[in-house]
Amino acid sequence: LGPSKIIAGEDFKMLFMDDMFFFHVLNPLLAFTSFLFLNNGNKLVGKDIAISMIPTITYGVIYMLGISLFKWEDFYNFTLGGSVLAAIVSTTILFTAFYFINKIYIKIYNKRLWQLHKKISRAANDRLL
Repeated sequence: LGPSKIIAGEDFKMLFMDDMFFFHVLNPLLAFTSFLFLNNGNKLVGKDIAISMIPTITYGVIYMLGISLFKWEDFYNFTLGGSVLAAIVSTTILFTAFYFINKIYIKIYNKRLWQLHKKISRAANDRLL
């Protein structure tokens, strides 16, 4: 995610400047990499993912309240130029889409984990025989 109001031709360069690099490039890459290589192999459950979303949801609520009640600048352009209704609709659509993406991801991840478990079990049984 990056701000949607970007000076023409400067959008790519902005990702590598100041705190934008850490928030929008480095942190997501590190989070994804640590998940891939440092995950302990347990099944993913919705409760764990919901707990991890608390900071993001808190930020979203504060941001939405700020732009709707305190007229903060909407640098993500959720209000489509100032409409609070547009912000509510876009946020609802985003959360619904992310919910279903999450459900699909959990199914795929847990299926792959179960296949890996069966493969390791078969290999261990073959060694015992």
